Amino acid sequence: GINAEYMGEKERDDLFNAQAIQLDRHATLIENELKIQRQTKEQELNEFRRQYQRKDKSRDWDLNDPKRITRDIPARIGDDDPRTGPASIQKFEGEDILEKQRKQVHEGKRNY
Repeated sequence: GINAEYMGEKERDDLFNAQAIQLDRHATLIENELKIQRQTKEQELNEFRRQYQRKDKSRDWDLNDPKRITRDIPARIGDDDPRTGPASIQKFEGEDILEKQRKQVHEGKRNY
């Protein structure tokens, strides 16, 4: 390199300033490259999450699904539902789940 001992003070300062500017430019280029790499990794990660780690694909989605109640079948459909056995505690004395239909039929008979 250049021997700074044989230069004047101004030349030495100019040389050091030029080296500082060059090193600063190099550091800026490296920082920008690292920033681009980091952004690329973040984009890839977000794309992976969007594709493979969606909420509805999780193993416990059935517990966290906000529309679970509307998608489930009711606990029983009628009094003679085969899914309800004697120990299911789904049929209660005095309960009339077909009341609406029964009243409509009754009203229809009244009108004749």
